[in-house]
Amino acid sequence: MNREIKIGEVFYFGNWSSGIASGHHLHDTSGRCWTSPQTFMPWSLADLDNLLSRDSEQCEGKAIIKYKNGWSAVAFWDRSGDSRHGSSSVFISKGAWKFEQILEDARKFYPQIFKRFAFKIEMVERRSSTGVVTQKSKSL
Repeated sequence: MNREIKIGEVFYFGNWSSGIASGHHLHDTSGRCWTSPQTFMPWSLADLDNLLSRDSEQCEGKAIIKYKNGWSAVAFWDRSGDSRHGSSSVFISKGAWKFEQILEDARKFYPQIFKRFAFKIEMVERRSSTGVVTQKSKSL
């Protein structure tokens, strides 16, 4: 199903609540679950589930930001709603947003998700193959 997305609208991919459904799903601010996001955003559910490297240390709150086709996504390890290894949360917004802005907006739209986090969300340094830092570490 296609839908019109407003600039700055924030989606959440992760475990909404252990009482609703197990596993990771994509939700809009009303809590509606979307099964085919690739019809309106540049990532599929599988893409969102694989934004973070499974080979990494998986420290909760260690985040990255990705940009694709006019969209931004902040992804980080999170086992607050799902204790399984490889569990993560992703906040996705239409537009090219900075790390801080996506999380600030996400906090407004998903306060119940943020209440679960017992960790800081920090953007990790990303180094290119030449060793150049492309993103500096920040925390919120």
